[in-house]
This record gives sequence, structure tokens and C-alpha cells, in this order.
Amino acid sequence: EKFTLTNDAADLIAVAADGSFRDALGITERVIMASTDTKANADEVAATIGAPKKALLLAVLESLHTKDAAKGLAALQTAEEQNLDMKVFMRMLLERMRAVLLSRHAPEDAKRLVARFGEEEVAFISKAAKDAKSPINSAALVRMIDAALMTDRTAIRTLPLELALVDLCT
Repeated sequence: EKFTLTNDAADLIAVAADGSFRDALGITERVIMASTDTKANADEVAATIGAPKKALLLAVLESLHTKDAAKGLAALQTAEEQNLDMKVFMRMLLERMRAVLLSRHAPEDAKRLVARFGEEEVAFISKAAKDAKSPINSAALVRMIDAALMTDRTAIRTLPLELALVDLCT
């Protein structure tokens, strides 16, 4: 098809397909049809499939890192207004938090861990991983896993993440 996906765009398609080759192919076809050129980045894929843009994920990550609940809650409000798939949002957030944790404790593997993320995300992950006092740690990751598990079990899709964010920032 002579169409190119950036690494982070391909990763987002893989996350959204959740292990299904047929779903990945269908999403890729939708992205190609929606694109105005022959290359797609993660934000273009996100717009096509209802996944969060990198800026929203980074805002939540930064709010966790700086313990700024208001910033994170504002990003979640935007996600709610854009009717984003919270299950995909949570999975992407968990992947980035995991990358921070593993990069901190296995720095020799950091390059491999962040290879599929965009430049801004890699810069943030690197910065947070080098900060031993960062609140993005194993306990925070466990709390977010609990929130992810509750995402499908509540009528308010953002509530589990909002509660986890407030807990971790206070």
C-alpha cells in the first residue's frame, strides 16, 4: 500500500487490536482510509480509533510524577469529553508507567523498553526513571492496575482512574 506507520502508531494499533490480527488489519485499513497522506503517527491513529493522544497520557503521567492531581483530573475530563476508550487509555498509561519503573531498575534495558514510544514520551520516561523519589513506583503501578480492572465495572468510565490519581497525588 506504500503507507508508513511510525513506531508509536503501530504500537497503538497493536494495543487497540488486543492480540487480534483481524482487528489490527481492520484498524490499519481505517487509518489508511482516514489519512490525508501516506504516513500516520500515533495521534492520527488515536483520532481514528478513539484512543487518547500522547498529550493526554503525558499530562496524566506528569501529574503523577509531580503529584498535581488537578492537572491529571483536567486531562481525564478532556478524555471524557472526547469519549475516549478508557480501557485503551488505562492500558497505554500502564505501559508507560511500567516503562518508567523498569527503566529505573534495569537501565541497561531502557532503550528497548521505550523503543515504541514517541520522543516526548521517551524524554519523560527517562526523566522520571532517573528520579529515585518519583511517585511513579511499583505501589503506584499496582494502584493503577486495580483502577484498570475496575474500569469496566462502573457506570462512570473515568471514576476508577480519577480515584487512583487523587489517591496517588495526595
